[in-house]
Amino acid sequence: MNSIKTILITRPLDQAKSLAKKLTQLNFKPIIFPAIEIHAINFDANINLNKFNMIIFVSPAAVIRFSSHIKTLPNHLKIFTIGEDSAALIKELGWTAPIHPYPHFSREALLNLPEMQNVSQIPILIVEGKNGNNELATSLKLRGATVSQLLVYERMLPQPKQLPNLDTVDIVIATSEQSLNNLVLLLGPTIKDKILLVSSQKLVDLAASLGFTEKPLLAQNAGDNAIIQALPISA
Repeated sequence: MNSIKTILITRPLDQAKSLAKKLTQLNFKPIIFPAIEIHAINFDANINLNKFNMIIFVSPAAVIRFSSHIKTLPNHLKIFTIGEDSAALIKELGWTAPIHPYPHFSREALLNLPEMQNVSQIPILIVEGKNGNNELATSLKLRGATVSQLLVYERMLPQPKQLPNLDTVDIVIATSEQSLNNLVLLLGPTIKDKILLVSSQKLVDLAASLGFTEKPLLAQNAGDNAIIQALPISA
């Protein structure tokens, strides 16, 4: 039997659904409570993709918003993602198999890939959200790449009509700094007594700085499979 049952998923709605489905199949009770709301941004769907050698999708939201307007990619274009969930969406679209770091899913891990070392004069398109982490573009520019950034969504603080009953929640999954900060804003100090499951040491440190009383569980990365593997399950 699972040692825990009810799991609060704080990912954006589109990204939370697949994890919730997997947890349900494992006899957990997932509650989807997005701590980030994704709003689409209008962008130039006629962008000339032929002029780029590489395209990088920073998140599943980037893949979803981009592919809602652009259905095909040039065959020569090398596709990169930060994590496996974005890669899985791209495979579903039937595009060229993407490259992503493993086992750690982060901008730093992506930048450490061999393909990202000799990029001088190489045109690269980054598909991302507004006001996101600019580390990827900055680092690639410093390496001499010609970087363009395509903003396809923005992250907003949700205005939920109903809050979850935290008394029934065993574990809270948070996989980004913004979602964790928003969670405290939305649910107040009571959430700080819950056990977190996070996907990076940065989030462990942030939880401590925010005053969470329990040491978070740490998944190897933010992918669905790693999250599930990090759950405490007893026979």
